[in-house]
Amino acid sequence: MSKIPAFQFYPADWLNDIKLQSCSLSAQGLLINLMCLMHQSSRYGYLLINGQKPSNRVLNKLLRLHHKTLQAKLKELLIYGVVKEDENGVFYCERMIKDELALRFRPELLNRLDRVVVFQPLNRGPIKELLKRELKKILSRVESVQLVACQAGDDVLEWLLSQPLPKEEGARAVRRLVEKEITAAIGRILTEQPQKKKLRIKATSNGLKLS
Repeated sequence: MSKIPAFQFYPADWLNDIKLQSCSLSAQGLLINLMCLMHQSSRYGYLLINGQKPSNRVLNKLLRLHHKTLQAKLKELLIYGVVKEDENGVFYCERMIKDELALRFRPELLNRLDRVVVFQPLNRGPIKELLKRELKKILSRVESVQLVACQAGDDVLEWLLSQPLPKEEGARAVRRLVEKEITAAIGRILTEQPQKKKLRIKATSNGLKLS
């Protein structure tokens, strides 16, 4: 779904929102600016610049606010729950996310849901652990089924980590990468050399090498 050039704004909702009206006018003004940035974000409703959490210095420059003023007004918005913060410290607007869901899904479906959980894209740490687990699983399977001892060092793991992954696909993309680069390659070499009993995988400048 392509991004629409505007976001929905309901004046009555704005004026009747107790949490929002508990904030100062300057904090409300900051919220409008944040919503504009969140609308342009790669993850709608989240305060991301070029897919990354912006530093305080970047926010100060973009919003043309002194850092003390910015922090004070952000704290105000957080205290009243107008803006929220996820486990990675990224600010987001729950109302904008719900409005986006309403555009993507029929009301009949949304009305059946008790709760909406927004999953966060995987960062390097979890991706590395997933790759390590999937790699170990495949090597163990080859050893137990094909009776071929397989070895792969940290260089292989780092090479896999350097490959581009669609963030929106999460763990599925990790499994597909391992299947494509490791499982398929092992299958090819064992088909060509069925008597092979040892296999070592190395990362080179030209990709992965099996020997």
